[in-house]
Amino acid sequence: MVNSIKRVTISNEGVFVNNVNILPFAEGDFVTRRLKELYHHLQLDYPKFFKMDNLSKLGILAAEILLEGVENKKELAIILSTSSSSLETDTAFQQTINDEDNFFPSPAVFVYTLPNIVIGEICIRHQIYAENMMFIINENNINDFYQQTKQLIETMKLKRGIFGYLDCYLGQGKIELFLFETN
Repeated sequence: MVNSIKRVTISNEGVFVNNVNILPFAEGDFVTRRLKELYHHLQLDYPKFFKMDNLSKLGILAAEILLEGVENKKELAIILSTSSSSLETDTAFQQTINDEDNFFPSPAVFVYTLPNIVIGEICIRHQIYAENMMFIINENNINDFYQQTKQLIETMKLKRGIFGYLDCYLGQGKIELFLFETN
């Protein structure tokens, strides 16, 4: 049986831990405008953060909150899903190619043109070495994905880990991560 230990949600309304709003956002604020503020609020010291795309920033920040106080992170599995994938960064990279007068494809942007990079960033930051997967799903199917993930966790006999949904496109962001243990 999969038991949720902790839940972190970040949306345009704010940052929630187990449904308690720990950092409210002003109405109409986009999550991507608040990422730097949340980084400072958490008092992180991770300079690589400022080179990341917004999807990775969102994942790193949520994981930081989710994993606070967790020991022995090496064996945490990570199973995530997204709808827009890395489309926001892909679009930015494509714009560096499209402008013939200012043609300069940037390798710095290209680094973040895969959706599973966010998992890699979380693993690097927290020294996690276990199984990890990223699924591209339709946002309307989140509940189905969660049910399938629970079955996957039980089938693979995973003991502890993170699963959830994250998405970031056009300045809008949403993330819901769960820390889980199994019996």
